[in-house]
Parts: sequence; C-alpha cells; structure tokens
Amino acid sequence: MKIIILGANGQLGKSLKKIFQKTLYKFYFFNKSDLDINDHITLNKKFISIKPDIIINCCAYTAVDKAEENFKEANNVNNISVGVLAQKCLDYDCFLIHISTDYVFDGFSENPYKEDDKKTPTGVYGKTKLDGENKILDSGCKFCIIRTSWIFSEFGNNFLKTVLNLASQNDEISVVSDQIGAPTYSDDISRVIATILPFIKNKNITNEIYHYSGKIFCSWYEFANIIIKIAKEESMIKKTPILKSILALEYPTLAKRPLYSCLSSEKICAQFDIEPSDWKKGIKESLRSLKKQQDLEF
Repeated sequence: MKIIILGANGQLGKSLKKIFQKTLYKFYFFNKSDLDINDHITLNKKFISIKPDIIINCCAYTAVDKAEENFKEANNVNNISVGVLAQKCLDYDCFLIHISTDYVFDGFSENPYKEDDKKTPTGVYGKTKLDGENKILDSGCKFCIIRTSWIFSEFGNNFLKTVLNLASQNDEISVVSDQIGAPTYSDDISRVIATILPFIKNKNITNEIYHYSGKIFCSWYEFANIIIKIAKEESMIKKTPILKSILALEYPTLAKRPLYSCLSSEKICAQFDIEPSDWKKGIKESLRSLKKQQDLEF
C-alpha cells in the first residue's frame, strides 16, 4: 500500500515516521513546505502521480487562541481544505484517516464523551474542526476520523515541554486545576493508526469516528505534577519548583477551554483489541528521547 502523510513536521507526523519505520508499506511524508494542504492544485497532482491507497491527514490549525482572530486561516486548514481532500479521496478511491479533537464538544459533560454525543464547540478551532469532520461525512469518501486530546511527545511544542521549560526557569509555576482531560502520547496514537492499516488494506473497516486518548483522566495541574515528578526521577530537572493550583478564571484566554474534555476510548479499544494511551509511560519515553537529544548536542 502507498500511504501519504500530510503534516509530517507536526508532533503526530514525526511520531508516525518513527513508528512506521517498522512497517512494510510505502510512505510519503509531506510537510507544509513540500505540500500545503491549502494548495489544492499540487494536492491533485500528488494524487495523480503517487496514486495513494491511504491519506493520513495530520494537518490542523491548532493555535486555539490565534484562531479566534484568524478565522479565515483556521477555516481554510481545518475545514475547506479537508473538504477538498475528502473529495479527492472519493475521486481517486483513496481511504482517508483524519485526526480531530476533543474541542468539538463544549466541555460541560459529567461523563467521558462518546463518539455520537452532541457536539457544540465553543470556539473557532473546535467549530472549524467539526465543520471539517462534516465535510468528510458528506463527501462520500471512505474514512476513519480519530478524535484525540492533550497530545504530547518529545516533538514540537506541547504541554510537557512547556512544563519542563518553566521548571528550569522558575521557582513557582501556576497551573490550572479545574480543566479535566486525558493526556495522550503521540506515539500511542501512531501505534493505533498502524494497527488500523491492515484492516483498511483488507477492507475490514467501515466509515467510523473513533475516540482515542489516555486511560487516566486528570487536570492540567495533576498532569504538570506528574511531569515534574518523572522529570526529577529522570534527572531532566535539577530543582523541583512549587506548583500553584489556580482556576481557569485566573488565567484568561481568547478561546474558551473545555472544563471537561475526557474522551471514551471504549469503542476503538474494543474493535481493535488495543489499550488507551499509557501517558505516564509516554512521559518517561518522551523525556528519555529529549535527554538523548540533549546528550547529542554536547
């Protein structure tokens, strides 16, 4: 099978490249400079020249606050171009794996969100991602949408690396404690996608939306606490800063964050006999990879 990965320079794109080294398929990794998802003419040329069996779309405008002031840019990446991509997949009989987000929900649930729960996003990012999902559903293409949350890894910018940087520069860190979610290790998402690929090849998967995230829910404050604890154990930080618990109201942002964005991974785990993301193990693996990178730099 020939598989195109869009967004190869992002967290998930880099994790996929690492995990897919152990598979036998033919992969084509494209970052924004190679193939911009908004460049629909070049996108069509890639479909013609490569004739892919599967597209994995990791592209997204994920700057949640900036999206509030840059609707057009966010909408182009998260919605309009996703619709074009889905239509191309239909035209060229290509299966689309699309990565989406917990932000399609409003965050007022008291139980982990299931795939068919009501979707009422509160900000531009969530709304454009949901519109992109609907473009896929309406296109008629073959697809699998995977919603996930709180992604972290040794790659790119994410909460784990933010906490490490703050811990190295400050004696005290304030972290929000009343927003609850599920951290998800990027490599675990990549392994899930790798597990799904043979089902697509053998045509044993129908059009589905799945949730995949961590098996333990926590607040940002609890997440930061565990990161610092493991970072100390792994000798990634010399001192342990004081963590101060604050409410979301004390940390105003342009875009409203969901107070509760936990996703139920029950459906995808049952169908493919997999486990939710073990994000505590993922923290340790990410820190060890970062430490190796640091050692190589000196």
